[in-house]
Amino acid sequence: MALSAFCVDNKIDYHLHFDSQGVYRVTLADLKRGESAKIVAIDSKENSVQRLMIMGLVEGAEVQCLGRSLGGDPMELLIHGSALSLRQMDAQYFSVAHKAENDKD
Repeated sequence: MALSAFCVDNKIDYHLHFDSQGVYRVTLADLKRGESAKIVAIDSKENSVQRLMIMGLVEGAEVQCLGRSLGGDPMELLIHGSALSLRQMDAQYFSVAHKAENDKD
């Protein structure tokens, strides 16, 4: 289930994603321009997601959001030194942990 909500303090629109147990998770779809994250889990049931995994979107991969198109979809990610365009619908299947600027691993 996905819900939209606004973060009042930062005035940023976040999409809230909950797993089957009702636990909130952050996905690639939540990344804003310039933010970096590490993929921590993947819901790989969809064929499109399996194709993206072959292209390098796997657990442990580090990604950076380079930006979004004018309408917000698709988004562009930097992964393994290459730019990859990703639809919001597919980005929701990749759970991530935000990476702080000073994180080395």
